[in-house]
Amino acid sequence: MLGELHASTLATKNCLGTLKWKSNRLSEALVLYESVLDGREASLGPDHPLVVTTVQNLAMLLQAMGRLDEAEAMFTRALASYEQLHGPDHASTTAVVNALGVLYETQGRLDFAATLFERALKAREQELGPNHVKTILVAANLAHLFLRQGRRSDARALYLRCYTLYFTTYGADQPEAVDYRKQLAKCGMLDSSTSR
Repeated sequence: MLGELHASTLATKNCLGTLKWKSNRLSEALVLYESVLDGREASLGPDHPLVVTTVQNLAMLLQAMGRLDEAEAMFTRALASYEQLHGPDHASTTAVVNALGVLYETQGRLDFAATLFERALKAREQELGPNHVKTILVAANLAHLFLRQGRRSDARALYLRCYTLYFTTYGADQPEAVDYRKQLAKCGMLDSSTSR
């Protein structure tokens, strides 16, 4: 009725792609996301916000599939577009900075990952405050990276901050609080026998 490039057709394909991804049918999701990207680029141009969001979704899917080089290229493209559209500290930009940091950590490029996590943490602190859940998630990513690099005191400080937020705001039984307590034990701050 509407044609392959109509916004409703592409939105429906995108939703179907997400459903396939959640059903662990990643190859089918990839075909749909690539089709959505092609269609949106053809109808909206390469720098439209919907196109950039599609690029970001495709990057995350490629990462989940273990196709890290392709994912990196997509994340890099999304980052450049978001920086141009919204600036370096916008929430959308920061989300891609954090995701690219995760990808670099997965690749073992720890120094690059640390730089991106630090950038994302600073932006989230300025935008949302130091105790917002999204800020704490980036702090936890950076803490995990510091632990991998052997920077135990830096990791300990960030994990303590994460644990304190979840403990005081949501309670000690929240999965995040339990995980941060375990990480504190790995940093040597708590007796591992008392971690949950």
